[in-house]
Amino acid sequence: MSIETDVDHMHLPISMPPDVAPVKHINSLKSQLSKEVRNTYRPHVEKYLWGDSPFWSASYFCATTGRVSLDTVKKYIEDQRTEEHKRKYIKTGKYKKKS
Repeated sequence: MSIETDVDHMHLPISMPPDVAPVKHINSLKSQLSKEVRNTYRPHVEKYLWGDSPFWSASYFCATTGRVSLDTVKKYIEDQRTEEHKRKYIKTGKYKKKS
């Protein structure tokens, strides 16, 4: 499976049955990952989040792939690792590390 994380988002291929609402799947995924990250990296997370601050934004983007092959989806995700993609976040200074 291909997963690409960035400063403020993730690209993640997900397969699910057609009778499952995407929002339910995404909320479950966010909840599980939030617990895991908070437990594993508590000191680091506490440095940037205070109290009951949400770990995730309430928003998400979901797109279907139709008849596109899994290899095409993986390539798209892996292409997000380019230096140009990463530079657009560094240039703005919006995501600079807090000291």
